[in-house]
Amino acid sequence: MTKLDFIHIGLGKCMSSRLQGHWERDAGYNCLNAQGVSGAVDQIVKGCAIGSPNIEAALSGINLNFPPFKSGVVNVLTSEDLTFSYLHNPELGDTIALKDEAASKLLAGLTDKVLVLVRDPVDWIKSCYAQHIKEGGCVPIQEYLISHRSVILNNLNLDRRVEAWSRSGAEVVILPTELAGRSDDEFWASYEQRLDVSRPSNWPENLDFVTTNITSYASLEPHRRMNELMLLLQGILEKADLKQKTETLNMMESARRYGVRWAFSAADDSQLSDILKSLNMGVEDSGFGEISLDDDYLNTIETAFMSALRNDPHFGEYECLDAYSQSLFEQGHQKAA
Repeated sequence: MTKLDFIHIGLGKCMSSRLQGHWERDAGYNCLNAQGVSGAVDQIVKGCAIGSPNIEAALSGINLNFPPFKSGVVNVLTSEDLTFSYLHNPELGDTIALKDEAASKLLAGLTDKVLVLVRDPVDWIKSCYAQHIKEGGCVPIQEYLISHRSVILNNLNLDRRVEAWSRSGAEVVILPTELAGRSDDEFWASYEQRLDVSRPSNWPENLDFVTTNITSYASLEPHRRMNELMLLLQGILEKADLKQKTETLNMMESARRYGVRWAFSAADDSQLSDILKSLNMGVEDSGFGEISLDDDYLNTIETAFMSALRNDPHFGEYECLDAYSQSLFEQGHQKAA
């Protein structure tokens, strides 16, 4: 076999962890991880300007040494990192356009189909922010919307992404995560029809919370405050005269990015209540509330995200466009009020 059945590129916060969990555990799938490819592309985009002739030379230096594709199974290359970038690096937001160009050129010819999952764009922004917190960030939500504007909007630029991958010779298959919210069977039926592959045999199974990476908005604000406290303690240690400083700071960093994250993910309602009490917080303080998107956000989402869905010949079948439009309308109405 000379080609992959499909490449899955995200979007981030759109069922990626769950899908990868099923693919990796199913004997009928040969699931290849593309995180190394994404990392190599990240290094390239930091040194090239959009349209730079150097991009081709830089890409030619990447060795795509994948294991042989297997016969009789579904071969899939996957990483949401190909389209989900720089949640903690707002200065790199504008380079995401180059990353889309570079990734699509690098992987051109490996497949005839590229899978992209999407969701309500306002809900996606909330989930993107939640991922920032889960990965150790501590910027408050409205500040994040301002400081990371370019990161958010470039990550949501579906129109540019579809164009780039279409130029590479692949059909871009767009599926909404809301299908799975209605019915798992409805989602997998559309998946099979559009990709022309069988669903994983383990599709009805429930995966663990680490694998599925489900976000709990109810614990987000205490999680943010814990990250903020951990960063404050790390700052104190960085200035301290301390033996084994590097090792201690590494442990602190790991505890903030992973220990705190998995503890909040595993906490039940009673344990979350204990956390809130220790932080002198009430239940009403635990979420981050509603977000407020300005005209620039709304107009850019309309032209760079919604237009791609309206132009897709199949997406209207999934009956999500009206709900997405209503979500954006409510943001505009909220702002006007």
